[in-house]
Amino acid sequence: MRFLIRTLQRLAIFGLGVLSVWLIVDVFDWVDHELPSILALSVTYALAAYVILPYTVRMGLKVLQHRHVPRYTITGDGLPGDPVNLALIGTLDALREASPRRVGRKPTL
Repeated sequence: MRFLIRTLQRLAIFGLGVLSVWLIVDVFDWVDHELPSILALSVTYALAAYVILPYTVRMGLKVLQHRHVPRYTITGDGLPGDPVNLALIGTLDALREASPRRVGRKPTL
């Protein structure tokens, strides 16, 4: 069952990618007939970078619904940010016991 769910999620993400690429190409075809090439590229880039792709990423995050520590942070507007470089594994008591303050070190800011 888990394999089926993961496969459907991956197909949905693939579909979102195909849809977003198709939409970007369609926008370029539309504006290329109306505007000079450099302006058409600029408009297409702006729409792709600030409208189409952010919505695609948000929809992809909703499809995946991770229930574990993510591999990247989420910015204030809901977009992927920096990778998470550290994960602490252990019980809360074990982590408290291993904290830097317990061994006499001051925490860094």
